[in-house]
Amino acid sequence: TRYLIGPRNAAPAERTDLYQHVRHERTGRVISLASSKLSNHLGGGTLAITRDGFLLVSKQGRLALLSAGLYAPAGSGSFDWSDASNAVTLADLIKRGLERELREECKFDREQVAQTIILGFGREMTRGGKPDFMGVTLVNAEAEPRIRIAEMGFIDQHHPIKLSAIDVPSLKAELEAIKVHEYWHASGALLVTIQLLIDAERSTHETILRFIHGDGVTAMERAGT
Repeated sequence: TRYLIGPRNAAPAERTDLYQHVRHERTGRVISLASSKLSNHLGGGTLAITRDGFLLVSKQGRLALLSAGLYAPAGSGSFDWSDASNAVTLADLIKRGLERELREECKFDREQVAQTIILGFGREMTRGGKPDFMGVTLVNAEAEPRIRIAEMGFIDQHHPIKLSAIDVPSLKAELEAIKVHEYWHASGALLVTIQLLIDAERSTHETILRFIHGDGVTAMERAGT
């Protein structure tokens, strides 16, 4: 495996191989963040679920460095120093970074973001082992996100997918069906994040159902469905 960096259209011979900075030469294991000589710039992506029950994903534009032409989480990118402002814990920083990316890419207002649940963590090997966090964000808005002028070319369009599940098993089955249906059009980041949501704790699924259905789902949960 090689980890080449360089200009977008450069030939392999004109790029720099970062293998020795990503994996141990002898064992091939990924170098830990503590030992890495790369920047380890934090980032990640979050799925968005709107109040009217849509899962939002974004089709990456031709200017996107990764996954151009593929669907990705609705909010994704690298964190800014401003995300660390007044953040007390690492979880605070992660949620602020994911929510800011989502607001920027979908033109949501800060007040519309209801809650972000962190789903998992991974290393982006195509970017030198970059540490990425994955989440899902509940948004008090209908599925009519817009694209900021500054994001045009990086994002082609937002794609809403209706969620009709009324209980936890049907929600998990619906997410699994979405993953299968969109497989050939989805980025690796999107597939991983959807799988993490499928595998999340039951409380996460119940929170999503209460958010998009309200008291009706709460009543069903009390009835033991």
